[in-house]
Amino acid sequence: MSITRPDLTTIRNRIQADIEARLPGASPQLRNTLLGILSSVFAGGMNGIYGYYEWISKQLLPDTADAEMLDRHASIWGIVRKAAALAQGNVTFRHQWICDRRRNAPAAQ
Repeated sequence: MSITRPDLTTIRNRIQADIEARLPGASPQLRNTLLGILSSVFAGGMNGIYGYYEWISKQLLPDTADAEMLDRHASIWGIVRKAAALAQGNVTFRHQWICDRRRNAPAAQ
């Protein structure tokens, strides 16, 4: 189950609506009022919390985890990341070329 992360404006509007519901007659939509400033500050904090929640939810499974957390997942099972190694040998690539008329490139058969 995934959660949709609201944008900063949506969070701010929700907080302002909550303030209006709890304090009838208050005007948190006005930017230069105490309630307007507090709603923007709280919205910024909540946006950060949503961002952290989004990041941490990706770390739960190894296929979406960052490299550091992937190493942590592996360490639980006693698996250590192998170091990079030099490879040697020949590689053959096969590709059917398509004629590019703008460059007058011949088509391979």
